[in-house]
Amino acid sequence: MQNEARPDHTKMFGLTHALDGQPIVREPKLVKVSIGQAKGRALEVFIGRDNQWNIKHGYKKGEIKRLGFDTREEAEEVYWKAYEKAPVCPYPRKLGYFTFNRTGPDGLYVPDFDAIEAHGPEPGEIDIVFFDPEPFSGQYAMWSASELKCKGDGCNAERVITMAEGPEQSALAKQAKDEGKKFFPVNVCWTNGCQYQLETKKGNKTYPSLCKPSGDLTFQLCHKITLGGSAFFHTGGYRSISQIFSSLYRIKMVTGNRLAGIPLKLILKQFKTNNDGKAGTAYGVSLELRASDVEDLQKKMLSQGREFWAIANQDVTHQIDAPADNAPIEEGDSQMPAEAMAAEFYPTEGDDEESATESDKVEEKTVSATEVLAEKLKKEKAKQKAASKLKTELKDSLEKKAKEKSEELAEQLDAALVKTAEQEKEAVAAQTEPPPAKQEEEPPPPADEEAPPTQGKLGTDTEQYF
Repeated sequence: MQNEARPDHTKMFGLTHALDGQPIVREPKLVKVSIGQAKGRALEVFIGRDNQWNIKHGYKKGEIKRLGFDTREEAEEVYWKAYEKAPVCPYPRKLGYFTFNRTGPDGLYVPDFDAIEAHGPEPGEIDIVFFDPEPFSGQYAMWSASELKCKGDGCNAERVITMAEGPEQSALAKQAKDEGKKFFPVNVCWTNGCQYQLETKKGNKTYPSLCKPSGDLTFQLCHKITLGGSAFFHTGGYRSISQIFSSLYRIKMVTGNRLAGIPLKLILKQFKTNNDGKAGTAYGVSLELRASDVEDLQKKMLSQGREFWAIANQDVTHQIDAPADNAPIEEGDSQMPAEAMAAEFYPTEGDDEESATESDKVEEKTVSATEVLAEKLKKEKAKQKAASKLKTELKDSLEKKAKEKSEELAEQLDAALVKTAEQEKEAVAAQTEPPPAKQEEEPPPPADEEAPPTQGKLGTDTEQYF
């Protein structure tokens, strides 16, 4: 008998849904959050600490010009007027604050003016929230100028078929090609002898390894939620990758593996480096969950996460992310040897492992653990009681100080009013006196002082500035 099944026009298996009916999510990454400027037009847009909009033009030392604006509209108009003629910087540039970009009409990154405005002057930390249960992914990757050559997890990897070496790899590459694949598998990677994770030397110069760690964090900006797309942070820094992973791991331990819906902060911090005896500075990124007290912490970690999942009520999906930027900002971390990576991934088992399995030992440990837990709970209650008492005392002290400060300000205000009245009398008496002699103008500042940004004017020709 012929199969009478009818196609389901709400699904396209292999494209929008897996064969088991689960949706395949390919959410576009719209906003690139960085700690620098990506390759592209040498036009940097940011809000300065004086709350002025700024545009920096150029990237070569001695040729950088800076223009200031009072409004976003003026800055945005001048930016697009100068865009076509602006030089293209061939390499990424590091900065000491977060930047926000999106892909422009010519494929290069351009400023996301909405995100810049939402986060204010030179932000060193930003508020984010995760919508996905697993927002962080990473791999070791080797890129050419235009192609991903190899990717792996530290133990096993996949290489592009044109990189096959020797009979064994050639056979695997041919099999992958016959199956319509671009990569073939190899059982060697960063921790077990891959040649591409080593530094290379040419003459007297030492070059970093061709293969580098790569990490991607996908999230939503709390001050610029965009459903249907997401923001992402891409990094190749050892410190940032380690810190982001460790922060997420610790938070998941406390929240029962839940990350979605919990408000977090993405933090940028400076640290010192020492490469080949040369001191320097670099930047690392981490995640923090901040709370004013234990109750606030519980609310942020548990209540808000549960409320989010109650609203979302999502099923587990096959998450396939859109490709990330293939030209990340390098953060300058010193390289970690493969031996250190192997030791971190595969720690040696200690001699103090528990091996007792007899029932009496188990019972003894259970009773002991119960007693310890009861003692901990007792101490925790005592701490909470002491904290509550301290909070009350602190509140009373602050109210007392505020009252004293208010009385002091009132006295200062009365004194100021008396002084102002006296000054007004003196001014009336001085009206009959001849005007003072003209004072000499102050000399201009020395030539080596940094000039403030030139004030831009809407509608003017940008060539007079750039």
